[in-house]
Amino acid sequence: VLECYLAGLLFAGLSKLFSLWLYGQEKVKVSATISTYSLIAKMVSLSILIEPFGVLGLALSTTISSGVSLLLIIREFGWRDFRDIILKRF
Repeated sequence: VLECYLAGLLFAGLSKLFSLWLYGQEKVKVSATISTYSLIAKMVSLSILIEPFGVLGLALSTTISSGVSLLLIIREFGWRDFRDIILKRF
């Protein structure tokens, strides 16, 4: 279970960091829309994964929703800009 949460930790951290950028750019409506899609992804993945995997399904659904949130935020931020920041960092 912790390994599944660990995979989502990177997504959640980056998502939080770039969501702060959205608020700084005064794109609150976009941020709220992304949060809504992330919540929907969590509910759908949870309803699919909880029965066969139990608590592991809960961890996986959290990772999936964090990934969805990050992908949508990166789409708003710009794929090239995100790639440049990541490559510059590493």
